[in-house]
Amino acid sequence: MPIHEQRRPSELPAQARHSRLAPTSSDLRRRVYLWAIALGMGVIVIVLLTQLSSPSPDYGQVGMVLAQLPLCAWAAWWLLQTKPWWWPSGPSSP
Repeated sequence: MPIHEQRRPSELPAQARHSRLAPTSSDLRRRVYLWAIALGMGVIVIVLLTQLSSPSPDYGQVGMVLAQLPLCAWAAWWLLQTKPWWWPSGPSSP
């Protein structure tokens, strides 16, 4: 009975390692960053709502949190500008 040989990722051909079907580490890292930004923006909204709905809001904290919103929006925009691994690389030839 032949035993099927298991290959490590480093032993795979270069074409198989860089296939468009498998995300690279930078793609996975970008996804983690986007999720972290999304959760951070959710925390910012919650802090704003709780501070502004309290009888005596801390305007220093409200100002600091509001200053973080453009930073989060810019970071999300910048991360979304790089093409993901599944994005077509150019016009396909028939």
